[in-house]
Amino acid sequence: MKPRSIAVLGGDARQGYAAAALAAAGHRVTCFGVPPPEGTVVQTIQHAAALAGALAAAELVLCPVPCARDGVHLTHLEGGEKIPLAVLGDLLRPGQFLLAGDLPDTLRASCAARKIPAFALLQRDDFATRNALPTAEAVTALAMLRGAGNLARSECLVLGYGRCGSAIADVLLRLRARVTVALRSRAAACAALSAGCNAVALELLRAELPRFDFVFNTIPALVLDETALRLLQNSVVLLDIANAPGGIDFGAAARLGLCAELLPGLPGKYAPRAAGEAIARTVETVLAEEAL
Repeated sequence: MKPRSIAVLGGDARQGYAAAALAAAGHRVTCFGVPPPEGTVVQTIQHAAALAGALAAAELVLCPVPCARDGVHLTHLEGGEKIPLAVLGDLLRPGQFLLAGDLPDTLRASCAARKIPAFALLQRDDFATRNALPTAEAVTALAMLRGAGNLARSECLVLGYGRCGSAIADVLLRLRARVTVALRSRAAACAALSAGCNAVALELLRAELPRFDFVFNTIPALVLDETALRLLQNSVVLLDIANAPGGIDFGAAARLGLCAELLPGLPGKYAPRAAGEAIARTVETVLAEEAL
């Protein structure tokens, strides 16, 4: 694959590691608003003083995962450079292509108007698979910190059995937890049972709720409303990694005194190098597949 000129913009620590991995692979990388990866110095990376300078020679524009948490600016760390989506869109030009975790409507429209190919990493199976393990390891580590008991031999409920749900279940099984997965798909139930989990249909879940010590949600729709939450033990730990607003009624959980947290962006906080390298590998796959 021939080296490409890549502008890496905004994001959290994983974006810095992605830039480092792309530079190490031989690409010409220019960063703007990117937090430098801790303990890693790449002499070949250029750092632009302005957004326009970063984009000037770029063939590929790499935006963060997720792209824009507030819907207005590229995702950035507190105190970091705020890059408005509208300004970025105005600076893009035909002949470039863009990758981002997702594609907000503002950015999608700018790319369409300029006939710029745009790709959403979070919609790709390969990226989702690479991203699942650091997510699973991070959320189980947080469960150990939040819970009063061991994960080993505890009763754990995983809501959903997609890539993240199956990865969480696998990590929990390796820690000798007793894992139940709640889901709708019969095929997913068979996969969960084959992996060593128990499986329960979501519509039959409420009868099972009182026995769980830990609950991990991956479903981006309300699953545990106040009625369901009242069935749980007072000591339960509820950790939700789904897209906001998550699958738990957090207001009801607070009123009931339950430990419940929505945990966006776990790979960027707890495994930024692995997550950044996953971004970089997926970028190279897209380049190869699309012959860009």
